[in-house]
Formats: sequence, structure tokens, C-alpha cells
Amino acid sequence: MAGRVDDQLDDFLWGKNDVSDYLKKVAECDTSIADSLNRKVAGLHETLDKQLRKGVETNLPRLLEQVPALQSLEDTLHSVQMRMTSVTSESNRLATVCEDLTLKLREQTKQLEATMMKRNVAADAQRCEELFESLEKRSDLVKKAEITAEIKEILNDNKNIRKIGWLKNMIDTKLKVAENEIRRGGADELKRGLASLNSSMVVSARRALRTLNYLDLELEVLLSSSVVELDKKLMELSNTAPEVANKNLPIVCAAIQSHLEQASMLGDTYKKKFSEKLARIIRSRVPSDTPYALRFVQQLGRVFNAKGDNSTALNDSLRPLKNSLLSHSLSRLHNLVEENDFSTSHANAFVDLINSAMEEEMRKVDWDADLRLKMSANIEKCIEIIAKKLEANLHLQRDDLLLGDRLTANQMINYRLIQTADGIMKRWPSESNSVAAVQKETLDAIVTGVKTSIRDIVARMHVETRGMTKSIAPYMQELLTYINHIDMHMAHVSRAVCHSHILSQIADYVIDSFILNATLVRSHDSDERKLIIIDFSRLLEAVRSMEWPSKYGDTSRLLHLFESDVETMLRVEGVKKSIFIQLLVSDSPSELPLPNQSVKWTPEEYVKWYEENSELEVLAFLNGLVTSYNTSVVSRGQQHYVENYPRIVKLLQNAF
Repeated sequence: MAGRVDDQLDDFLWGKNDVSDYLKKVAECDTSIADSLNRKVAGLHETLDKQLRKGVETNLPRLLEQVPALQSLEDTLHSVQMRMTSVTSESNRLATVCEDLTLKLREQTKQLEATMMKRNVAADAQRCEELFESLEKRSDLVKKAEITAEIKEILNDNKNIRKIGWLKNMIDTKLKVAENEIRRGGADELKRGLASLNSSMVVSARRALRTLNYLDLELEVLLSSSVVELDKKLMELSNTAPEVANKNLPIVCAAIQSHLEQASMLGDTYKKKFSEKLARIIRSRVPSDTPYALRFVQQLGRVFNAKGDNSTALNDSLRPLKNSLLSHSLSRLHNLVEENDFSTSHANAFVDLINSAMEEEMRKVDWDADLRLKMSANIEKCIEIIAKKLEANLHLQRDDLLLGDRLTANQMINYRLIQTADGIMKRWPSESNSVAAVQKETLDAIVTGVKTSIRDIVARMHVETRGMTKSIAPYMQELLTYINHIDMHMAHVSRAVCHSHILSQIADYVIDSFILNATLVRSHDSDERKLIIIDFSRLLEAVRSMEWPSKYGDTSRLLHLFESDVETMLRVEGVKKSIFIQLLVSDSPSELPLPNQSVKWTPEEYVKWYEENSELEVLAFLNGLVTSYNTSVVSRGQQHYVENYPRIVKLLQNAF
């Protein structure tokens, strides 16, 4: 316990141990430990005393050296305190003096302000008197307005002037009178200037009224009176008989134009307001079904379009009338179409009637680009109605597409309808898409029927037998007769046929069909080739006699296709490579099968397949035929091919 108290003394002195705990331990120790602790404490006191004495002995000379400096610093501080006391006293005195002077200056300033105010009042009063005298002498409206405005400005800046006795009466009477005279005179001059379209007078009146801030009020009054006047005129116009209305219409339109010109002289804001109010009046006072709607729109439309930026509202006011005109126009055209009996009427008569009616409707709106565009849409709608009528009256059953030696009643109707469509298409090409579609559908149906008949007739060359007679075959005789029937039928729709190149299609098809079928006839025998040439030459002669246009031009050269000289045959221009190949195959021995025989088809089946497929597909088929032939030659161990084989291979190589 004693050892612990002794050991903990240094920690206790440095504050590392709790005081209560440590003192409790000291109190509980015995006498020997207490004596030891006292000795240790006494030793510490002795050590501290020695260190203090040593520190004093070391630092005393240095402290003695600082004594004079501290004394000097104390003297200086005392001197500064005395001076600051003197400054404070002087400052307080000066503050009192300044406060007295400030009070005096404020009083003097108030007196000066009062004096200046009186001076200004006197100057303003004198200026007012001068202005009143000048006002009585002036006659110019603008100058009088400027003087009046200056007087009012002075009165607004200095309210005390009204208290001056000799001015009060002048201000209360003359100023108000002058102001009223200027306003009335400005309004009258403005009206006179507008009536005579005198821009300088209008500018002068506007300037005078603007100077006194009366311009907006007078313009509102003027706007109201103008609107009321035009409203009255339009109401009277709509309530009068049609004859009187047509007579008075130019007067009303001239009045509207005059008011618009006047509005243009009063600035964009007034012009815009007037245009909007006028537009509302027109929409409310002019009925859409009025008899004079067309003339009203026509006359005012030109006026409104010339008014620039503010014409939108005015043009919009005419839109209901324009829509009504377009609606009535379409109704008139629709009635004409409905009244026509398409199954019995003559094509030219109806075409002339409807074209004249549509041209008349277009002439009515020729002056307005927007109406022209919408009328064009009306005409397109009318033509769509005609197209539906044409489609409803067409007869496109199988029997109606057979071209015999006589025209049936249904065929006559069809041809009249085709001519009707053609007459409309020529006059209205841009609007006639619907009619053109109906005409094309009809002509396509006729051509399809013609092609079917030609294909059936030509196919008989494969089944007919004849001797070595030089006369044409029975199937060719029938084909020539059918060509005459075609020409007779097409004469009834000649214009439409020429326009759509139908005759050219038929001519090309009858030639192509004969050549294609002829390539499926084994012509290795020269006698068979001669018979083909006889039939073909007669066919070409018939086509030329009909004067049908053809893509082949001079068709006589096509006869070279069936000559014995192969090189001459291959030089014929405009013929497909597949035809050349099939001709070479047909001119070869039976070792090389014909195209239809290679797949066990009838000639009719092969012709149908050929017409339905592209040239590349046909060439691919023929290439397969030649490849199969080559395989058969090799498999049989033969040493030679048919004579035309190299030429056929070369044509196929060039094709791919």
C-alpha cells in the first residue's frame, strides 16, 4: 500500500489520478508510510525552491533592464489620454455649432423653395396667358391642338395655377371650349379627308386628334358608323327582290371598297379591326344561297385579294359563299349526269353536253385561283359519278366480248360508253383518272377476249390436215375473217382504240401467236415450210390492209423466219431468242423433241405457258431441253448431233 502511494505521488501531482481516491489511500496508510510520504513532499518543496531561486537569479537583470521602457510607456499613455480628452471637448463644441447652422439652412431652403414655387407659378401663369392669346390668333388645327396640349401639360404639372383668380375663369371656360372645337374640327376634317381620299388632310386631322389623345376615341366612333352603314346596305340588299339586288350590288360593292380604302389610310390597327367587323357582317347578312352570291364573291374577291395582309379575315368571310357556289355547281353537274340515260343516249351528244357544262362552271370561277382548284375537284367528283354510271351500264359477260359479223345491242352500248369516256378524258385529262380506269378495264377485257379467240383459232393449225394445195388453210381463213370482225368492231371505238394502242396490241399478238404456234410444227420438210409461209404471208397481208400499227414495222421481213436459209432467218430483227431456238428445233429431225413434246404437253398448253412466263424462264426451259437432248445422245453412244445443235447452243450461251 505504501509503495503504491509513493509511486503514485508524481501521477497525482500531474493530475493523472483521481483526487478523492488518492487522498483516501493516504489517509488509510500507516505512520511509516506517512513519514516517507512527508519526506518525499519536503524533498519536492526543496527542489522547487532551488529552481525558483535559480530562475530569479537568472532573469532579474533582464527584468531590471525593462523598467525604464515601461516607465516611458506609462508617460506616453498619460499624454495621449490628455490629448484625446481635449479633442473630445472640441468635437462636441463643433457638433453643436453644425447643428445650429443646419437648422438655419433648412429654414432658408424652405423659404427658397416657396419662393421658387411662386416664381414657377408666376412663369407658368404668364406662359398660359401667352398660350391662350396665341390660341385665339391661330387657325391651324394642328397648331391649336399643340397649344392646347401644352396648356394642359402645364396645368397637370402645376396644380396651383388654377387658384390664380385672373386665370381661373380662362382655364375653366376657354380651355374646354378650345378642346371641344379642336376635337370636333379634327373629326370633321378626318371625315372630309376620308371622303375625298385626301391623305394630307387625313394625316393632319389624325395628328391633331392624337395630340389631344382623342384619336382612338374618334376612330372607334368612325369605325362604328362605317360598320353600321355597311350593315344597313347589306341587310337592304338581302331583303330586296333579285332584280333590284343585282342592280344595287355594284353600288354596295363600291361602298365596301371605298370603306376599305379609307381604312387603309388610318393605319394597320384600324384596318385590321375594320376588316374583322366587315367580315362578321358579311357572314351574318349575306345568305349562302342568295341569287347574287357569284357576283358578290367575284366582285369583292378581287377587292379583298388586293388588300394585302388584312385580307385573310375578309377572304374567310367569303368562304361560306364559295362553298355554297361549289355545292350548287356540283349539284347541277350531278343532275345532268343523272338525267342522262347511258344505255340509249348518243355518246357525242352527252360528251358535248357535260363538257360544256363543266367548262361553264370553270369559267365562272376563272378569276379566283382557290375556287379554280376546288372547282377542278368538283369536276373530278362529277367525272367519278360518270365513271360509276359507265361501269354500271357496261356489259362484259363472255358473250358480249365475242366479236362476230354483227354488233349486238350490248356491244353497241359498250362502244358508246367507251367513246363517252374517251371524250371526257381528252377534255379533262387531269381529272379523269376514274373514267380512264373504267375505259382501261373495258378495253382490257375486250383485248383479252380477242386474244383468247385468236389463240383458239391459231391452235387449230396443229390438228387440221390438208394436201399440197397452195390455198390457205381453213383455220387461217377463219382467222382472216375474225380479223375483219375485229376491224369492224374497233371502228366503233376508233378514237379510244387509237389513244390506247389497242390495235397495235392486237396486231402484235396475232403475229406473235402465229409465229409461236408455227415453231411447234415440225417444218424439217420443205413442203410443210411452204404451207406455213403461204398462211403467214396471207396473215401479214391482212394486217397491213387493216393499217394496224405494229412493233415490227415492215412485217414482210418476218417471212424470212420460215425460209430454208438458217443464216437469213437468224438475221431477222425484233424477234425473241426463244423463238429462234424453237424455230431451229422445229427445223430439226424428230431426234430433238419439240418443246411441248419434251414435257408431254399439247401445243395449246405450251402456248399458254409460254405467254404467261418471262423470256428468261422460257430460255431456261429450252436450255433444259437441249441439256436433256445432249445427255440422250451421249447415253446412246451417238457420234453426231442434229445439224442445228451448235447454233442452238450458241444462242443459249449468248442469252445467259
